[in-house]
Amino acid sequence: MVEPRGTGQLPTAGAVPVSARIFDMTIQLPIAGLLLALFAAPALAGPDCSSTAAAMPMWQVAKGFEEAGGKIREIKVSDGCYEIYGTNGEKKLEIYYDPATGAELEREED
Repeated sequence: MVEPRGTGQLPTAGAVPVSARIFDMTIQLPIAGLLLALFAAPALAGPDCSSTAAAMPMWQVAKGFEEAGGKIREIKVSDGCYEIYGTNGEKKLEIYYDPATGAELEREED
């Protein structure tokens, strides 16, 4: 049994000292954060285009996007994929393309 504060009595054998509880938190929180980061990272990443096949020119992928009615704001290479940021009408788009085939891999719309 733990005596009320200010009595000058030491806690009994069943009480957990504050320093032990703080230690548990300092170990548990970083481990929980690490696990969360490990499982969340793949969900945030775009597709992986680490193919060794020859890449088609970026302008060909851009031309196909524009011919489909899109307007390009930015185009870049991200993790080996061609990535186009643009609009099609009122929709904002972020599209990943396979550089070897020009095929659309993933699309995000706002």
